[in-house]
Amino acid sequence: MQESNPDTLLSRDQIERETGGGITRRWLEMAAFRGDGPPFIKLSSRCVRYRRSDFEIWLSVRTVASQSTMEQEMGLPSGRADDGA
Repeated sequence: MQESNPDTLLSRDQIERETGGGITRRWLEMAAFRGDGPPFIKLSSRCVRYRRSDFEIWLSVRTVASQSTMEQEMGLPSGRADDGA
C-alpha cells in the first residue's frame, strides 16, 4: 500500500490496484455484503469508500506467521494426517 494520508478515502478500484489484484473489487463487494470485509463508508446507494487507515488496520490484523497459527486462532483442525501413533 502507498504511504499517504490515513484519512484518504479509497475506492474499491483503488484498493484492487494498490494490492496488485490481491484484493479485487468483486471480493470487496461480497465481503461488504457478508459483513467480513474492511469497514467502509457508504456515500450513496452506489458509492462506498474505505478510509486508508481502516483498511490498513483491517489488513494488518489478518497477518499470520504460518498456516498452523491461523488454524489455531480460528479453532480449526491442523490439517495434518493422524498417523495413529
